[in-house]
Amino acid sequence: MGFGSFKSNNPFRHSSSAQSNNNDIGDVPPPPGPPPSHRPAAASGAGSSEQYAPPPGPPPSYSQGKGKYNHDDDLFSGWDSSPSTNAPEEQAEAGEAWCRNYPLSPPTDLTTTDPSLRQASLIPRLIAPPPGVFSKGSSLTQTGPGAWTVRTDRRAGDCCIIGYPHAYLVQRDSPLATGRARTVYFECRVGEMGRDAGLAVGFQALPYPPFRMPGWHRGSLAVHGDDGHKYVNDRWGGKDFTEPFRKGEVVGIGMVFSPGGGGGGGGGGGLSSSGGKGKGKGSGGGGEPGMIQVEVFFTRGGRETGRWDMHESLDSETDLPITGLEGYHDLTVAIGTYGSVGAEVVLDPNRWVFKP
Repeated sequence: MGFGSFKSNNPFRHSSSAQSNNNDIGDVPPPPGPPPSHRPAAASGAGSSEQYAPPPGPPPSYSQGKGKYNHDDDLFSGWDSSPSTNAPEEQAEAGEAWCRNYPLSPPTDLTTTDPSLRQASLIPRLIAPPPGVFSKGSSLTQTGPGAWTVRTDRRAGDCCIIGYPHAYLVQRDSPLATGRARTVYFECRVGEMGRDAGLAVGFQALPYPPFRMPGWHRGSLAVHGDDGHKYVNDRWGGKDFTEPFRKGEVVGIGMVFSPGGGGGGGGGGGLSSSGGKGKGKGSGGGGEPGMIQVEVFFTRGGRETGRWDMHESLDSETDLPITGLEGYHDLTVAIGTYGSVGAEVVLDPNRWVFKP
């Protein structure tokens, strides 16, 4: 399946045709107050994220454009834009302005919050974006313990669904505090994908603009299924990483946090699991004391098919900072959608095809 099989909506492309359902997204604030309760909910629809204020105004539009390849980087080559549909430049600028207005939150103080958050075995629930971002024809429904069905219609614009409680909490999971590797992971079964549609899986620090796909702004990373590219604070076209997602397959994404760069390819247990099982691929021991080694891995059909080191894969001249993803901020699971998408998100470790 080629790059044009699914249409992406990566930033910095001008257009005049209208498909997006996003409104004047730059005015969407993060949710006020403490995070919502982690009590399971039977269903979550377009109006389930009442902690957000719906954005006013008309949506930006989309256009199809060919990506420009950057040949300077042989490993995970960068693109100036996606090889398929790209979101307009003004939407990318709105996302950047939103991030400047709402800086990353400090780690959760577990001494003053719900004591149950100290349990790493908690399974998150998904939270839909605000109604002004999550289109009226879209839905987010819990189908079982730790399983959610996401459906968006062809008019749906870029949006980001998050999980709560966080997958990674600094005061609970940091290897600097525990001395152990910590692995966070989840899976997604790819269902219907429209011709002009996109699905992304990743992690991010909060707050994050709900009208943007994960991986496009600070404190966020994701693998996008329309082009197979990885995005780490990348508003352009991402970097070559894997093949586009295929209907019916199960994809998964995880992060491994190890003390002092000591690697940790596994770590059994829940979505935030403890006890690394050894050094991860592409990493080694001997990291500096006080530092956290961070690796990201990707699976397809229950097999690991790709992995990168958050620091070793950086290009100081072309890549933006990875602040928020280095183990010093709380992180949540993130699912991005655009256009007509159907998918099942699996957060319950007992239902995963891959066993980290």
